[in-house]
Amino acid sequence: DFSDIDAAVVCRQLGKSTRGATYVGGAGFGDGKGPIVMDYVGCQGNETRIVDCVYSAISSCVHSRDVGVICLTENFTCADGEVRLVGGASNNSGTVQVCLNQ
Repeated sequence: DFSDIDAAVVCRQLGKSTRGATYVGGAGFGDGKGPIVMDYVGCQGNETRIVDCVYSAISSCVHSRDVGVICLTENFTCADGEVRLVGGASNNSGTVQVCLNQ
């Protein structure tokens, strides 16, 4: 079954933060259309793309079980150990953010 770990991989692939990544089951954002190409997704959490996770390409799933993902809005574009200032009036002020890519 899809989990928050799988959701984090989707967020990472989209360039978003993985912190707080959550999945929404039961077609919470609406039923998808077309063939279902991934079922029984199982990520370890370190993958960079959802297709790098283990999954079954043979599906007996229905769109009423489609999953959605909620990612935090901040972009996750900093390198491990990088320090930056965010949310200030300029690039020279703001909250100190230390990036730890785990």
